[in-house]
Amino acid sequence: MEQGIAYYNEGDITQAIRCFEYVTKDQVDNAEAWRWLGQCWAQHEEDKLAIAALRQCITIDPYNTQALLMLGVSYTNNLNNQQALTYLRTWIENNPQYIDLVNSLHDGVESDTDTLQDHVVRMYQRAVEKHPEDYHLWTVLGVLHHINSEYDQAIASFQEAIKLHDDDSELWNKLGATLSNAGKPAEGVEALQRALQLRPRYVRARANLGISYYNQGQHWKAATSFLSCLTQNSSPSHLWIFLRMSFNYLGRDDLADLVKFHDPELFRPHISF
Repeated sequence: MEQGIAYYNEGDITQAIRCFEYVTKDQVDNAEAWRWLGQCWAQHEEDKLAIAALRQCITIDPYNTQALLMLGVSYTNNLNNQQALTYLRTWIENNPQYIDLVNSLHDGVESDTDTLQDHVVRMYQRAVEKHPEDYHLWTVLGVLHHINSEYDQAIASFQEAIKLHDDDSELWNKLGATLSNAGKPAEGVEALQRALQLRPRYVRARANLGISYYNQGQHWKAATSFLSCLTQNSSPSHLWIFLRMSFNYLGRDDLADLVKFHDPELFRPHISF
């Protein structure tokens, strides 16, 4: 377990995953090992695997607030807004600091997504008014606004979180991805580069950097970023798709044809990454 955490802190997520997988096989009821495994998979651009590990964590420890928060974010990345909202609500409902606030707002919630979303956003807005020093609240509020495509509000929320916790690579990644989605890819690149300064082998941030370059038409830089990701984790199919499209835009059909082999090493003679 300690070795996995050490690998994680060094940025070697692949080795960290191997350590935590070993622990979870040997100690199937170790909730913290499942949480760490889920966190690693999320950073490795593998939301489905992250969700599976985090769900196993909360099966063992239903009130693990870190896992609940990460589940909300992973379901957002996986475009399952209903589940994301449910877990983000569960996170604040199980935080003793906000129990009185939650009870005052609990009545009148229905099951449809729109009503649930309004309710959850209202809870976090009220919470952040009372506890503006809690960067977790600003982070979740940013995620909630992102779910609703309210990008300017999401950006403002992530920026508030960063003011309180400016050495958090995941926050810079969220800000960068949101800026890119808001049609501000150049600003997104700056935020994502900051995330990578803090954690150089952060696959998700480098993938988002590639997408930001792609959206700006900087397809060679995009391809370099995607290949850097795929060297660490060759599984994400969407990165291979983006890579092929980047080469197509560059008129490099020879490189686009290599994508079908899903082997980053084949590109070494042609591109530095």
